[in-house]
Amino acid sequence: MTTVAVAAARYVRIALASAITGLTVEAIEQKIKGGVWLEGQQYVRKGREIYIDMRGFEKWVEQEMVGSN
Repeated sequence: MTTVAVAAARYVRIALASAITGLTVEAIEQKIKGGVWLEGQQYVRKGREIYIDMRGFEKWVEQEMVGSN
């Protein structure tokens, strides 16, 4: 049997980010449209596509956790 290691991608499309984070696609889109998530921090654009920066998402979650305490 062959073992395969899979590394997590830093940038993922919204649908995959939804599956990974548990946020709905609509919630992610609202965070982008509403300015809660900032381009270059939580997401990037490549042409017409939007990619979620998973490192940026993790930092956002950590800030939210600190802010809620």
